[in-house]
Amino acid sequence: MHKGNVLRIFRQIDVFLSYYDYNQGEALCDLKYSQIFLLNEMFELKKNTKGAITLTVLGKKTGFSKASLCSALKILKKAGYVDVMVDREDNRKKNLLPTKKAKEAELEVKLYLCSVSDLLCEGMGGRELEEMERSLNKISENINKMQMRSSGGK
Repeated sequence: MHKGNVLRIFRQIDVFLSYYDYNQGEALCDLKYSQIFLLNEMFELKKNTKGAITLTVLGKKTGFSKASLCSALKILKKAGYVDVMVDREDNRKKNLLPTKKAKEAELEVKLYLCSVSDLLCEGMGGRELEEMERSLNKISENINKMQMRSSGGK
């Protein structure tokens, strides 16, 4: 593949994810891919951490900008999937809590993401998937390096 095609392909994937319509269940019908993805990341963080999920931690884990994260969380909150609480010790911090509605939709979230993954990887064998993962990890490393340089290595 020519390097010039990479951005075009990423854009096609981005558009697909933005408009992919999941009609398998009712719980997620009011959400878009990015919001469902964030819910799943919150479920994973909740399993792997003892404390509250903060905006900062979720942003670092997902790579979402603060503006994108706040926009998606506003929709999740309005739809009843997330509660946003101000931290008692530091009122600048926002703690994110999946609601009962979110917990009830967890299986559907997982099925949705598996469905999207299956569609994107259809027809690919194990070696192809491994090579793609290595390549995408390298791209991710390059992005992280660029972000480090632009933030002055902080």
